[in-house]
Amino acid sequence: MALKIESVSQLGLTFFGLTSDTVAETRAAIFQQIHQIVFHGKGGYDWKTVYTMPIWLRRFTFNEIQKFYDEEKTQKSRCNVLHFRRNVCSDFSEGGRYIPEAVQQAGVGAW
Repeated sequence: MALKIESVSQLGLTFFGLTSDTVAETRAAIFQQIHQIVFHGKGGYDWKTVYTMPIWLRRFTFNEIQKFYDEEKTQKSRCNVLHFRRNVCSDFSEGGRYIPEAVQQAGVGAW
């Protein structure tokens, strides 16, 4: 007589919720996240380092890089809007400050 072993979990999921239906999607998401960190990390990370990072640290790093690029995007769009209203330097090396046209034409360096 064989005993039937049922899942203890109320959800009925197998090994930590990773089923054969979601393996490909999960793997693709992990590799995409690793690629984004390596590519947008501007040389600060290599693939092996990111792959062996603890999950919490990889997620934190990914979120910080994403936050940085989102803030940069909003600054650029804000500067572009202001540029059309008045002469605002769109170069972020100047910090997006207002630079009078006469000063720009005179070629005076950064303040």
